[in-house]
Amino acid sequence: MKFLKRFLMFLIICFAFCGCGTNTVLSDTSSSAVLSESTAASVGSSASSHSSSSMLVQSSAEVVSTPVSGSTVFSSSVSSSEPQEMFGASVLSAEISANNRTINAARAFTVDNINGKITINIGYDNYVDIKTLQNCFVDVNISGGQYRFDGAVNANGSIDLTKENSLVVTDTNGATRNYSIEVKRTVYDLPIVNIYLANGLGVDGIDRDVYSEMTMYIDSSGAEGFDSTEFLDGGIHGRGHSTWKWPKKPYRIKLNEKAGILGLPSNKDWILLANYSDKSLIRNIVAYDMGRELDSFVWTPTQYSVDLFVNGEYRGVYALGEQREIANKKINLYESPVEVDRGYLLEVGGADGEDLVRGIDYFSTKTNSADNCTFVDPKPEDMTDEQRKFIMDYVNAADSAIVTGGNYEDYIDVDSFIDWIIMQELTCNLDSCFRRSCYFTKDKGGKIKMGPIWDFDLAFGNFSLDNPSYNTWNTVGTDVEDAYIDVNWCNYLMNDPDFRSRLKSRWFEVRDRLLSAAYSSIERNSALARRSQTENYKIWKTMGYKSGYEAWATANLNTFDMQIDYLKSFLEKRAAWIDANI
Repeated sequence: MKFLKRFLMFLIICFAFCGCGTNTVLSDTSSSAVLSESTAASVGSSASSHSSSSMLVQSSAEVVSTPVSGSTVFSSSVSSSEPQEMFGASVLSAEISANNRTINAARAFTVDNINGKITINIGYDNYVDIKTLQNCFVDVNISGGQYRFDGAVNANGSIDLTKENSLVVTDTNGATRNYSIEVKRTVYDLPIVNIYLANGLGVDGIDRDVYSEMTMYIDSSGAEGFDSTEFLDGGIHGRGHSTWKWPKKPYRIKLNEKAGILGLPSNKDWILLANYSDKSLIRNIVAYDMGRELDSFVWTPTQYSVDLFVNGEYRGVYALGEQREIANKKINLYESPVEVDRGYLLEVGGADGEDLVRGIDYFSTKTNSADNCTFVDPKPEDMTDEQRKFIMDYVNAADSAIVTGGNYEDYIDVDSFIDWIIMQELTCNLDSCFRRSCYFTKDKGGKIKMGPIWDFDLAFGNFSLDNPSYNTWNTVGTDVEDAYIDVNWCNYLMNDPDFRSRLKSRWFEVRDRLLSAAYSSIERNSALARRSQTENYKIWKTMGYKSGYEAWATANLNTFDMQIDYLKSFLEKRAAWIDANI
């Protein structure tokens, strides 16, 4: 009788375990939607089997998933054919292998032998880029028997972990059990720039001036409105006047072949700005959105916030954008290797602190009202002596006319000067007021035009050398010894009644349009960066502390929201001051 009862109990247990499907349920998290790719082609019995040792895999799948912000889940529905306590094998460990080309350390799955499930959460601290997930080597150790992957297994045995997969384990008695594979991947709202340095170079080995070989690609799977790229080969080096010395470094990218990035025109040259002193992370982006409201500049750059990873390591929120240069769809000026009357791009103050030769690399006007004018494009080594003399003579003639109050309109495009002053004054961009990053152009047969506008990370009330009351004209310099802004062309133009009248008229014409563009840009770009800024300040612990040359007024603001509110409030107050004083 006891034997019969035990036999009936055994049958009930077998019925409970055998043939019961275990489906993985995808649920929404508090911050994101969750998706599952369920259309992956199953390779079934074509997948190779492996004995109880680690397995190595690789692949070449295309991008197929479109994750949204937050934790995206890739998983599968599987069934278990044997109850756990009767199955003669178990999964000891599983991990994304360190032998994948783009990661430098294994990423371990969590193994649940009771429920037949292996999971991994991919975040910014254990990052794996989406191309690696689609072409992934996975190492597995089991206690006995063999295993194989079933699902999106690539021809070379690697796995596309963004699709539906399962791990099929067979014990020494021939019984099988399926383990579901679930990958949760944190995806925020910004495009992700992935840079992989060649020859084992680490991020600290990137040189200030010499390009290092690299491969780059952009994953926009979580960024609405942007396209991802394929792998792009090229070089990377540092950039910036003073910003290169700060811990979070800015970079310049040069691709081997032209490519369009984030919807911008195809080009080889790109920049990655660190915005180390800008706790809002968006000052440059906002300024350029404002500048595009003014039609007198020859060109205004575009930048977008991105998350940057170098060699799989998170480096923070950066601004990816266009490099200034004479080029089609950029600063479109007439180019000639020999003609003297051609297009020129110069920077006032560009020689400051650089080891350059006066008269060859840069010059100053005879009155020093435009000091240390550096030849940017063409570069000094690409200029003839005749070209150098031509542009120096022209700038000096313009300088004389401005200083003496003569016929300066014969030499300068007044509208561009007015718009440039409006932009610099509304944003209080003291660092670019005839000090450095102050650019002007002259085209063939044309006049000097101010712009492109550039470098606003210390603008909008964010510079330690600002007048903290913000009740003066920033573009007007002084002749005080060691003054940050010396007497320059703006001093003379702002004292000219005709120029001042035109400036006032233009201000009230564009004032509301500029503020509207600024507020819209602040709202849009701060929202996009909101999730990522948290990760940024985990590694760059600068929030609430003074960073670089920033003002104490912003250094004391210890949250991202406070930084954004300050930015909006500053514009409102500054516009009101200009209204009353222009």
